[in-house]
Amino acid sequence: MTHNRSADVPQPMGAAADLRLPRPPGVFRRFWARHPHVVDGLLAGFYALPTLIFTLIDGIGGFGVSDFGASAPGWYAYHLLVATALTAAIYLRRRFPFSGIVVAWIAILIPVNGYEVFDILAVFILLYSLPLFRPVYLAWIGYGGLVLANFISGWMGPSDPLNPSNALSAAFVFVIVVLVGINIGNRRRYVAAIIDRAAQLARERDQQAQIAAIEERARIAREMHDIVAHSLSVMIALADGAAAAVSKNTGAAQKAMESSAETGRGALAEMRRLLGVLSTDGDETAESMERVPMPGAENIVALVETFRAAGLVVRYSVEGVPTGDKGQQLTVYRVAQESLTNALRYAGVGATVDLAVQFGSESTRVVVIDDGRGTPVNGNEGSGRGLAGIRQRLAIFGGSVDAAAYGRGWRLDAVIPLTATPPSKENES
Repeated sequence: MTHNRSADVPQPMGAAADLRLPRPPGVFRRFWARHPHVVDGLLAGFYALPTLIFTLIDGIGGFGVSDFGASAPGWYAYHLLVATALTAAIYLRRRFPFSGIVVAWIAILIPVNGYEVFDILAVFILLYSLPLFRPVYLAWIGYGGLVLANFISGWMGPSDPLNPSNALSAAFVFVIVVLVGINIGNRRRYVAAIIDRAAQLARERDQQAQIAAIEERARIAREMHDIVAHSLSVMIALADGAAAAVSKNTGAAQKAMESSAETGRGALAEMRRLLGVLSTDGDETAESMERVPMPGAENIVALVETFRAAGLVVRYSVEGVPTGDKGQQLTVYRVAQESLTNALRYAGVGATVDLAVQFGSESTRVVVIDDGRGTPVNGNEGSGRGLAGIRQRLAIFGGSVDAAAYGRGWRLDAVIPLTATPPSKENES
C-alpha cells in the first residue's frame, strides 16, 4: 500500500528554503504539528486508561460493568486483547491507519456489551484518521466495513441487534466522522501541494538563474572572441602596412599607426566592459548591460571603413530598413565583422570583398564574398571558432548560414528570420 504523508506539511529545503511561509497561528497548534507522536500518545491514553482500568476491575472483581458478569472470564480476556489492539492502532494511526480500521471492524463485529462507550471513541478516532493519512476511497471502504459490521452485530442496540433504525443511526454518525476527516485531510493535502509547488518553483527559479548566468557567460565569450579576433586582425594588418610604408610614405605610415591605436583603444574599452560584467553579480549585471549600447546595423558603415583602412577593398550595399530588434541587429553586425575579419585573415590585404545586407519583411540576409586575391595577414591563422560562433548566434533566432569556397575566394550567406526572438536580454540592451 502506498503511503501518503500528505498530512505532514513538507518543510522547504535547499534552494526552496527562502520561501518565507507565514507562521501557523496558535502556540498549541504549532506544538502539536511539531510533535505528532505526543498527540497520538495522548489520544491512545485517553482511550486506553479508562478502558483498561474498567476491564481489569470488572474482570477481577466482578463488578458487572459488562453484561456477561464475572462468569465469563473469557470475554474479559477477549476485550482486554481488543482494547490493547485499539490502543496500539490509535498510537500508530499515521503509519497504519487502514490496519487500525480493520481492528475497529473486529471490535464492532464481536463486541463485549457494556464497553461500547469506550470502544466507540476508538472507532471514531480511527475512522477520522483514515482519510487524513490515506486516499479518500479507503475512508469510504472503512466506513462501509463499519456499517456492515454494526448491522451484523447489532452493536448499537443490544436489545434488538438487527433493528434497522439502530443501524441507520450508526451509519449516519459514522458518515459525519468520515466527512469531517475527508474535509480536514483534503485541506491538509491542498496546503501540502501548494507548499510543494512553491518549493518546486523556487528550485526552478534558481535553476533558471544558473542557466541564464551560464548563457550570459557563453554570450560574453562569443563577444570577446569577436572583439579580439577583429581588433587583432585589423591591428596586425595596419602595423604591417605602416612598417612597409614608413620609409616611403611617412604620412601613410603615421595614419596607419593612428588607426591601429584607435582600434586597440576601442577593443580595450569593449573588453573592459565585458570583464566588468563578469565581475558583477545579480541585477546589477543586467542593468549595466542595458546601459551600454551594443553595436547594430548603423555601425556597419564604420566597421567597413576600419577594414578599408586595414587594406581590404570593401564594396558595401544595404537594402531595406533594419529591424527594431537590437539583438538581431547585433547579430547582423557580428556576422559582417566575422566575415570581414576572415577575409582579411585569409584572402589578405588588397582582396576585394562584396558585403550585401538585405533587410526584408520576413528575414534579414547577409552575403559576404571575397575574391581571395590579396596577401594573407602573417601570424593570424585563426582558431576556427568564428564560423561556429556565427552558427550559434543564428541558431538563437532560428537562422542558418551557408559558407563554402567560391572560386579562389570564399562566400558566406546568412539568413535571420524575423519571426523569432532571442531568449536573452540582447534585444533589450
